[in-house]
Amino acid sequence: MLGTRVLLMLKVLFGKRMGCHVRLVAAENTDGGLGVQVVLEKGKEMVDFVIHNPGLHLSLNACAAATVATLFGVSLAQVGISLSKFVPVHMRSELQVARNGIKIVNDAYNANPISTRATIDLLKSIACDGKRVAILGDMLELGSSEIEFHEKILSYCCDHYIGLVGLSGKRFLTAAENMNLIKADNIIHAEDAEILA
Repeated sequence: MLGTRVLLMLKVLFGKRMGCHVRLVAAENTDGGLGVQVVLEKGKEMVDFVIHNPGLHLSLNACAAATVATLFGVSLAQVGISLSKFVPVHMRSELQVARNGIKIVNDAYNANPISTRATIDLLKSIACDGKRVAILGDMLELGSSEIEFHEKILSYCCDHYIGLVGLSGKRFLTAAENMNLIKADNIIHAEDAEILA
């Protein structure tokens, strides 16, 4: 006898709009951009907590995680407590502070156009008394549009007034050449990261 499986699907929504299972009510940078204060709502229950890591994009990620957790019976208050203890995966929006106080955001693990844009936004949100520096290595596995994606990231850096952009790799070099940026005062390039350092 063949067994029968019944698959139940449940559509849930999360985000900023009314009617979401869990709604992101507010998100703002705290502590000079080194943290994110998040307010979530589920029905009549609200929770306010701080993620002690930079990046406003984490607020929507927290909303998604809260939606899944509450579906499995975790209270929204407990979700807030747990997410306030969030520690990023190594090399993913990982904040490091050097002995001299320089803040470094390491987002090098499997970088892609979306994560790189989010990291540039994150870089702009952190309080800075000096020059903001972005060091970008080639993004891999992007298919036939890889140079176009690298050009868009370079353009985004220029639009966000990054003081110095260090480029590592052939794809970023080609993109910079295509955009006539290779001789710009605020852009440096090397074949690989060791030479750039």
